[in-house]
Amino acid sequence: ALSEDDRGGRVQVVGGFGGIGKTELAVAYAREHADRYRDGCVFYNFQSYAGSPESSDQALVKILPTIRDDFTSLAVEQLSAAGRLSAWQESTAGRSLLMVWDNVKSVDQIEALLLRQQGCATIVTTRDHLDLGERSAPLWLDALDPDSARALFTGIAGEGHDEAAVERLLEADL
Repeated sequence: ALSEDDRGGRVQVVGGFGGIGKTELAVAYAREHADRYRDGCVFYNFQSYAGSPESSDQALVKILPTIRDDFTSLAVEQLSAAGRLSAWQESTAGRSLLMVWDNVKSVDQIEALLLRQQGCATIVTTRDHLDLGERSAPLWLDALDPDSARALFTGIAGEGHDEAAVERLLEADL
């Protein structure tokens, strides 16, 4: 879904229950494909499942000073919400960026931050079903079936382990 094409603002939602590996998958993609995004990657955890979900404006207060050399944290805080959004749009215009928005509970948290220009992409991790329209094809992660889990274990740990211990491990993990 994030491969190069003529669409602008590609989005990939990665969903599943907590701890399944959504964030790890998003970060692994960002590391593996960083060279596709000449202007870098922005990662932000909206903390929706560990307390009070953060808004796009709260995210901008923290993000803008990291992507703009001419903005201090204090200067960003002194801007209005509309001013921060305008600065975000100005800062990202014409750039090739990968956004990783982690732990998003609601489309409202990120809608204003979505980059729609060509060369940009966004990965959204969530535990909820988010509808980001045509620009998004959700990928839902789930627990492995027992045969796949055994194959994964064997692929990592090798053959020759106590079968009863392997079975207990797989049952506990599944």
